[in-house]
Amino acid sequence: TLRLPSHGALTVELVRDGEPVRHAARVELRIAGGAEDAPLRRAAEDGRARFAAVGLGLELWISASCEESGPSEPVLVDGPRRHGEDVPLTLTLGPVWPRARLRVVDGTGAPVAGERFEGWVDQGASAAPLTSTPQSDEQGRLEFRLPGGEPRQASRVLVLRPVRAGAGPEQRMQVPIPVALDGELVNDLGVVRMPGREGPAAERD
Repeated sequence: TLRLPSHGALTVELVRDGEPVRHAARVELRIAGGAEDAPLRRAAEDGRARFAAVGLGLELWISASCEESGPSEPVLVDGPRRHGEDVPLTLTLGPVWPRARLRVVDGTGAPVAGERFEGWVDQGASAAPLTSTPQSDEQGRLEFRLPGGEPRQASRVLVLRPVRAGAGPEQRMQVPIPVALDGELVNDLGVVRMPGREGPAAERD
């Protein structure tokens, strides 16, 4: 008779402000003390993720993240102790990040259309990467979540650069992030000129 190792499960529910999280999110599980082991990851469906076949008697680090907001604080929990046990856990995600909007133009003032960007928010002592690579529309407009929440000091700078091959560091853009008012959900960062793009000739390159 084949006897499989005993195991249990872990079911994680995601909430924000006491309400279930319905948008896409990811949950990560790591064995405490197992720094060399790759973490297990699960996509949360309808605010819930389940890890099956979890070994018994383990201490586990659990965390969650998404593109809409700050991650949860990592939580150290006891895993299942007996075969078939399903351990429930609730993780709280941070507040939803505000959306930033801007418009990218070239040296002639024409929109830079269809360009995909990556970037980060320079906070002086640290940097918070964007959780997506937004693509400009036909008018050069970009919209994306601004990591780190609403700025409360005027020292934060958004750094953007094109993702495409051949784009050099001279095309990096730096945009000061204005201090937002309480309750502000959209930061309009205005029109940004992209260095190294001087019009249709540059676009053909």
